[in-house]
Amino acid sequence: MKRTLIFAACACMICVLGGCNGFYNAIQKDTVMVKHIAKDPDAKSVEYNGILSQETVTKLSVNAVNKIYNLKLTSDQVRIGIYSMTQKELERLLTLIKENLKSYKNFKAAEERQKKAIERMEKKVLHLTDGLTFVSLEGKTDQGRFEVLINPKDGKVESIMHRDVEYSNDATGSDMNSNVIPKELSGEETVQKAEKYLEQIEGTGASAYQLDYLYTYWPIQELYFRSKEPDVGVLGIVIDTKAGEFIGFDKDNLSQMWFYNN
Repeated sequence: MKRTLIFAACACMICVLGGCNGFYNAIQKDTVMVKHIAKDPDAKSVEYNGILSQETVTKLSVNAVNKIYNLKLTSDQVRIGIYSMTQKELERLLTLIKENLKSYKNFKAAEERQKKAIERMEKKVLHLTDGLTFVSLEGKTDQGRFEVLINPKDGKVESIMHRDVEYSNDATGSDMNSNVIPKELSGEETVQKAEKYLEQIEGTGASAYQLDYLYTYWPIQELYFRSKEPDVGVLGIVIDTKAGEFIGFDKDNLSQMWFYNN
């Protein structure tokens, strides 16, 4: 009996060691998370490459925020919270978002916009086979809070939104709480600003995209750009037109995952 147990233990050890190679690739990965939600056993059968390490997630998030918002944050200057959701859990979250669609029935424009958003998110989640990593990054001084979404399969940033911040106007440098009234962006200036960030985010000229549609809830304007390449998806740019400031971007409306998951 003891000999049988020893053989079984050895066999299990060989299986464990033999299966470790799949957890390593160009981006260092492990399962050290601030909060980790285990992969749902009912999720679709896919090749699972593991969870980005806390160190890697922090680095990717800080680098992305610095690049987009022209900051010079370091990992020791931020408070960071990280958790992950599996593809199956994202699908369940989408179900909640769909159920909430009925609250838009008296607001036609908002309802149409939300229907489009749900369609995009559904298509996007089909490709998020390793789920999604949620990152809350907050400067220890006065940079506000950033909500970052990262695809753990390849480390790509899917969304960044800047929250809880007092914006300053680009032209005057005035604080929104000061007595100086900032100049509100015109429609043309808003599109130009969005296109500038589109190039910065995607690393390609704005000419590769076309403006699909706009959605405004003053002073916020959402501009959705569609790539001229098929099946690339839609990239949304969010601008505060009163402050003249860029708030953030998301791909296929994924930033809604933050709102409904809190």
